[in-house]
Amino acid sequence: MAQQNNIHETSGALLELYFVSGRVCDCEDEFKLVSATSASEAEEIFEKYVRSLNDIEGNDFYIEHCQTVSRMKESMLTIKSVS
Repeated sequence: MAQQNNIHETSGALLELYFVSGRVCDCEDEFKLVSATSASEAEEIFEKYVRSLNDIEGNDFYIEHCQTVSRMKESMLTIKSVS
């Protein structure tokens, strides 16, 4: 399957690569790349993963950041842009 610009198609659904960070209350921040069809789906996948990693069910969960990798690349700083 060809992947182009961090977007690919699986079973008819367009997937995009998201950078997500967040944490379960009183735990350390986690950072992951998540392949999903939307930001809300990426956040849901990420939360399930982090909760299973920490074996925590009921505490509050905080998403600190959720953005597509392609969007992050558009606003990337380089040495030239800060000189």
